Amino acid sequence: MKPADNNKAKTGGLQGAEPSGIGLQPSCICPGKQPDAPKYTFRQSLLWYSYRILSGAAVWLALVPWELAGIVFRAGDWNDLKQRLGWRPGGTVRESPKILIHAVSAGEMAAAGVLIAALLRRLPGLRIHVTAGTADGRRCARELQSRWPESVVAEGFLPWDRPVALRRLFVRLRPRLLVTLEMEIWPALFHEARRAGVPVAVCSARLTRANVRGYRLFGFLFRDLLRHADWIGAQSAVMQRRFVEIGARPERVEVAGNLKWQPPEPSPRQLEDPLAAFRVPGGRVLLAACTHAPEERWILQALGHCLSSDASASGKKARVPGWQLVLAPRHPARCDAIAGECARWHRTAGMLSRLCPSAKPPEVLLVDRMGKLEELYRYASLAIVGGSFCNRGGHSPLEAIHAGCPVLVGPYTGNIEEVARELRDAGALWQLNNPRELSPALRELLDRSGRLEEMARAARKASFRYEGVGAFYAKKLALRLKERPDPDESGFSTGIGLI
Repeated sequence: MKPADNNKAKTGGLQGAEPSGIGLQPSCICPGKQPDAPKYTFRQSLLWYSYRILSGAAVWLALVPWELAGIVFRAGDWNDLKQRLGWRPGGTVRESPKILIHAVSAGEMAAAGVLIAALLRRLPGLRIHVTAGTADGRRCARELQSRWPESVVAEGFLPWDRPVALRRLFVRLRPRLLVTLEMEIWPALFHEARRAGVPVAVCSARLTRANVRGYRLFGFLFRDLLRHADWIGAQSAVMQRRFVEIGARPERVEVAGNLKWQPPEPSPRQLEDPLAAFRVPGGRVLLAACTHAPEERWILQALGHCLSSDASASGKKARVPGWQLVLAPRHPARCDAIAGECARWHRTAGMLSRLCPSAKPPEVLLVDRMGKLEELYRYASLAIVGGSFCNRGGHSPLEAIHAGCPVLVGPYTGNIEEVARELRDAGALWQLNNPRELSPALRELLDRSGRLEEMARAARKASFRYEGVGAFYAKKLALRLKERPDPDESGFSTGIGLI
C-alpha cells in the first residue's frame, strides 16, 4: 500500500459504502461517533436473547467446570481460562492490530499462515492479532508469531461465544477488520463485531452437508447472522451455493479458493531428516497421520496381513518387507496407549522424541510431538490420512500433497469432500471403501512401485495448481481495510452486558 493509501485508510470513512447488515449504517463507525447497537425486530431480539441465555448456561455449567478440572488435574493454565471468559481477552497486547484473524485449530491455522504471508507481502506494515479455539491452534498461533514477530503483535484464545466477553475483546483490541477461517461462524462474535462497527470477512469458507442441515434447522438465527458478513470467500462454487442457501447475501459471497491449496513458503532453515535414525536402506516410510482410535489397530492389522508366507509359517515377529510405519496420532497424548496396541501385535514401538541414532530402531515410530508432520511428509513414501476410516469426516491431505507424498484415505471424507475429489481425479489420492482394503492396497503399492511413483508425480503437480490463492485473498482484504477508518480515530461502545 502506498503512503497516500495509508492516509486514506485512516481518514476515508465509509461514505458511499454499503451497509454491513440490517440496522448498521456507515456513519456508525465514523470518527467521533459511537457505533449503534444492531436493530432487530421483536422476533429477532427474542431469538438473540435466547441464544445469549443458552450460551451463557453452556459456558458456566459445562465449559468452565471442564477447564477448572483441567487446571487442577492436567496442569492447565489460569490465563487460558481468563482469556476464554474475556477477563483478559486476546492475551498480552503490545498495540492495536489492524486485523483480528481467528482460526480454530491446527489445520485452519495453517491456512491463516498462508493468508498472513500474502497480506504482509501486500501490506508490509500490517499489524495482526491471531486467536485460536483449541490448544493445538494456540500452539500454531505462537509459531506464526515467532515467524513474524513484528507483524503478529499478539496471539491468544478467542473468548467463548458470549457477548460480554467478545465486547471486551473488541474494545481492547479495536481492530479494523475481523477475519475468520473456514467454518468459524459464531453468533455473538459476528453480533459484537457489527456492534463495534468492525467489518467481517470469512476466508476459505466451507460448509459440509451436515453443517447445511444444522444451519437450516436454526435458519431463523443464522440467516440474520450471515448478513453481518461483509464478504465471504468460498472455497468453491459448491460452497458458495451452500452459504447462499443458509442466508448469506449472494452479492457478498465469491468463489476465492481454498487457502490450504496454496503451497507453503520454503522454510528459512535447512530441515534435518527427522527419520534418519529410523529409516533402513531400501525401506519405504508409511506415515499414518492424524489418526484416531481404532484406526491405528486397523493399520497394524493391515500390515500384519502383508506378511510373507514364510514369516507367517515360522511364527517370527511381524515385519513387513519394505514398509516402515510411522504413526502420528491426532492427539499425541495417546502415544502410550498406541505403544500398548503395537505390543499386542508383536511390534516394538519407540517415541520420536527419544529416537537415538546409536540404538536399534523400533519397528513402529510414534510421533509424540506436535508440529512435526510438515517435516515428516517430506521423507514419507506414502501417507494414510486419518479421521477417514472412522467416522470423523477426514483430515486435510494437502500438507502431504505439498510435500509430494501420495495419500490413502478411507470412506469418510465429509470434511474434505471437494479436496478429496480433486486429488482423486488428479491421481494423487486413493480412496478406499473400508479398512479391510488397506492390506491389499499396501501390498499393491509395494509390489507395483510404478503406481506409487505415478501418484507422487500427480501429488507434486497438484500442489502447484493454486499458487495465487493467498494473493487473491490479500487483495480482497486490503480493499476492505482501505474502506475503514483506523479505530483509534473512531468511537467504540464500551457497554458491557450481563451474560
